[in-house]
Amino acid sequence: MKPILFFTLLVFLVSACGGSKDKKAELDQLKSQKKEIEAKIALLEKELGTNTKLMKSKNVMVTSLQTGSFSNYVEIQGRFESDRIVNVGAQVPGVVQAVYVRRGDFVGAGQVVAVIDGSLILKNMAPLKTQIELAKTVYEKQKSLWEQKVGTEIAYLQAKTTVDGLEQQMAALQEQYAKTRVVALMGGTVEEVYMKVGEMASPGMPGIKIVNASDLRAVADVPESYSAQIKNGAEVIVNLPDLKKDVKGKIAFTAQTINPLNRSFRVEVVIPYDKDIRPNMIATLKVENYQKDASITVPINVVQNSPDGSFVMVAVEENGKKVAKKRKIQVGQIYNRSAEILGGLQNGDKVITVGYQDLNDGDLISYKL
Repeated sequence: MKPILFFTLLVFLVSACGGSKDKKAELDQLKSQKKEIEAKIALLEKELGTNTKLMKSKNVMVTSLQTGSFSNYVEIQGRFESDRIVNVGAQVPGVVQAVYVRRGDFVGAGQVVAVIDGSLILKNMAPLKTQIELAKTVYEKQKSLWEQKVGTEIAYLQAKTTVDGLEQQMAALQEQYAKTRVVALMGGTVEEVYMKVGEMASPGMPGIKIVNASDLRAVADVPESYSAQIKNGAEVIVNLPDLKKDVKGKIAFTAQTINPLNRSFRVEVVIPYDKDIRPNMIATLKVENYQKDASITVPINVVQNSPDGSFVMVAVEENGKKVAKKRKIQVGQIYNRSAEILGGLQNGDKVITVGYQDLNDGDLISYKL
């Protein structure tokens, strides 16, 4: 019984050893096949000039570059001012007798807008008028006698002097009376009426405020660092956030001195007349400080950065296929989400503007122009 059991165990061990050898041989055979397959794959990839993993193209959008004008602007907070804001008031003291305007009225230059009581002046003028008439009669008689060689020269000269003196007094009273008329010094719109009928008025007191908005200027205080870049005649885009619109103008005045308190200098921009623009309205001045006619620009968001510098992805054709390529670029000025390209791109290049984030150099792509 024991010999039979021993024989059976021996057969089992021999069989097990034989099975292990067969699996090892099978593994060696598979490894050999793997090397042959990898070699064939590498050969095919070399012949095709691409990687089979990238054979599936990626959909992108491209923009064909065209040269054009590029400008850079400095944005500064500003406001609108006008030199044509005047406050006309009484030139002589007295009670306000009449006010002929109210807020919002349009007045012309020279128009009487209010009257100060001048009755006292008129009372003084009445007896003076009588004196002048008498003095003139005496003067005419003395003159006639002198021409006939009758009377004295002194009497003639005294009569003449009396007339001249009285007429000068009358002229002074007339001028004073004329000042009781409050006159608009310029045409414009009545902004405020401070005078009230029956109240006292005197020189220096607020009277009637008149605004003429036809000569508005946009003004701003520009940082000293831009003093070498901003000159008279520079183009300016004036943005009015409250009106939601832009107007164009040019710098007409640049201050020659720097304000020591805030290290800035004043600029004034002439703009076309606009009835909606009012003095002291807030504005943003976009002052041109760089301009180039023949420039290549790309959206700033397509510019990517790497340790080697800035680059964009462009679409090219290789072996009849559309391929993404990494193109190093030199970036210049940046304004309004556009970047000026100083080197690396040229007119006609196709820059990938959508789908560039997931691309690698050499990826197959598809797009429509």
